[in-house]
Amino acid sequence: MTDDIRTRPRTPSTDGTVPESTERCPIGTLVIDTARQRLGRVMGHEGPYVQLRPPSGGREWGADPARIRPADENEILRVSVAAVTGTQQDRTQ
Repeated sequence: MTDDIRTRPRTPSTDGTVPESTERCPIGTLVIDTARQRLGRVMGHEGPYVQLRPPSGGREWGADPARIRPADENEILRVSVAAVTGTQQDRTQ
């Protein structure tokens, strides 16, 4: 049997809802890996992990799906500006 995040039991938050980060993120989505404080683009789903890559390119890493969240507008804007200016900014502040 394969381990699929969609079939794994989810832990409700204190208000009874399922945290957004436990849902399967679509490929291409920009997310924050809160365990590493890094911004990454979802490249795939391998076993229990979400495969992320820095938006500017580079080496992929595996992130715990429970420890990622969608990037907010400011974080996405920062990456867009960094791409235009040629700087690399994949760490969150």
